[in-house]
Amino acid sequence: MKSDIQLNAEAVKVRSMFGYDNRQPIAVTNALLNCPEYTLIRMVFTADISGMSILEADSKIIAVNTAMSLGRQRFSAAHELYHIEVEQICTGTICTSGYDDKKSESEMEADKFASYFLMPYDGLEWYIGQQRVERWDEEQVFLLSQYYRMSFMAVIVRLYQEKRITRDEYEILKCVDVQRALKTISVAEPELYQPGEGLRQYMVDGQYIQLMELLKDTEALSESRYGQFAREAFMDNRLKILERGVMYND
Repeated sequence: MKSDIQLNAEAVKVRSMFGYDNRQPIAVTNALLNCPEYTLIRMVFTADISGMSILEADSKIIAVNTAMSLGRQRFSAAHELYHIEVEQICTGTICTSGYDDKKSESEMEADKFASYFLMPYDGLEWYIGQQRVERWDEEQVFLLSQYYRMSFMAVIVRLYQEKRITRDEYEILKCVDVQRALKTISVAEPELYQPGEGLRQYMVDGQYIQLMELLKDTEALSESRYGQFAREAFMDNRLKILERGVMYND
């Protein structure tokens, strides 16, 4: 299994590819959609699936489970980036949810990569120095979570892995009822801890979709052809592995 140093270096390299340095919070969706080859699918999967990815020729497809919180969706997208950009797996990959140690080496590496992609080691060091953090209580974890737009759980897992909190502190923080805590702790982005709602749960976006919208708007593409191309692009045999979920275009 790759070392943490290797995974952090790979995460920093991919961040750089998207134009981000080691300290900036990264806008994962914008980063993906600014790359012509990427298509991002947001849809509801079953509870045990966090996301999936497909790499085929010059097409890169990432799907995330919108039944999960926005913070978890961002983590899942970063996780799938590892399979595409680092491992370059050319077959469809389905990834399960959870943070346990029963996953394959590839999945555990992708989880650590995702954590470093969202919050590089240098970024965490810089943040601690800037905020003069001395103790990781509930409120401090929320503040860090908000800055790098990670889920509460992803942050405490990372802090524990880097021995910045003890096992006892980890167990206490792991039991925090996040939704209840939000009623007493003011955060700038509460939706980070909540799943998508309504049509926001079913969206497909990317350069391919943008091109089809442009052609449809200029009447170069009829409604029937638009629907045909959408089905061929995202609902053909390459995406049979998505049959557990239901996808609609917003």
